[in-house]
Amino acid sequence: MSSDEGRWRWSEVIPPEEIDLAPFNVMAVFAALPAAQEAARSLRAAGLAEGRVTIQSRTMTDDPPKGGVEPALRVPARGRDAEVAGRVFTRVVLLAGVIAVVGAALGLVITLVLGASTAMVVTATVVAAVAGVVIGAVWGGAAGSMTEAQREEGVVVAAHCDHPAMAGRAVEILRAARPLRIDQYDRQGRPIPQT
Repeated sequence: MSSDEGRWRWSEVIPPEEIDLAPFNVMAVFAALPAAQEAARSLRAAGLAEGRVTIQSRTMTDDPPKGGVEPALRVPARGRDAEVAGRVFTRVVLLAGVIAVVGAALGLVITLVLGASTAMVVTATVVAAVAGVVIGAVWGGAAGSMTEAQREEGVVVAAHCDHPAMAGRAVEILRAARPLRIDQYDRQGRPIPQT
């Protein structure tokens, strides 16, 4: 078993001019390096040349760092950042709403079973709904953030193919390795729809 050490660069920004995109590029994100290395070995065994398979770490935005000092708080300026923030916000709102409804229903049922007064029923229902909103928002924020972090971080294995048949074979090989996600791009970096 040969070592892949030196074939990839860990946590290093690679300038765009150093990335040689082919007509068909298949990229898979793995949670850990050993799975990524095994997938790369499988791609090479299937006939992809050494230089046509790359492994590199992936950061949260994949955008190169900007120079200078930026304000401590700002609205997301990149489309990808806004998309991630939107997905986390959606999860927060959904979980907060669902748990608020469940909390209100529990508060209502419990007070009705206990035979409480109308004022007590209303109070308990409102308090349970507010507690549900808080719990749902915290839980949704944590779950949404962790899901996005898992989706956006990891190790990327890329197969740079000249022919669509080889790109299809690369998708099969990478899918069998169970990555977090697989994407396909053309030479200009435009997404190719999954088939």
